[in-house]
Amino acid sequence: MGLCRRAGSKKGAGTQRDPWHGTRGRPRKGGNMTALVKKLVADDAGQDLAEYGIALAVIGTVAAAAAIVIAKDVGTLWSKAQSVIDNAQSS
Repeated sequence: MGLCRRAGSKKGAGTQRDPWHGTRGRPRKGGNMTALVKKLVADDAGQDLAEYGIALAVIGTVAAAAAIVIAKDVGTLWSKAQSVIDNAQSS
């Protein structure tokens, strides 16, 4: 990473400059891939969204599993109800 002088600093003294400054998170043309990976590892801006996505996926999977488990019972219930209706109609 390059060094740049800060205003009012001693000549020759510098700090490491941010290679992503002014790029809105996009790599510059010919950018450093290592710097991009380091930035993505350090940046946790999308972490909450990822956690919500994982929670939604888990809840959806549990709901689907529950639907599969109770599907047989619901089918049996509908068959019994249909039998009762048919018997009441024929009586």
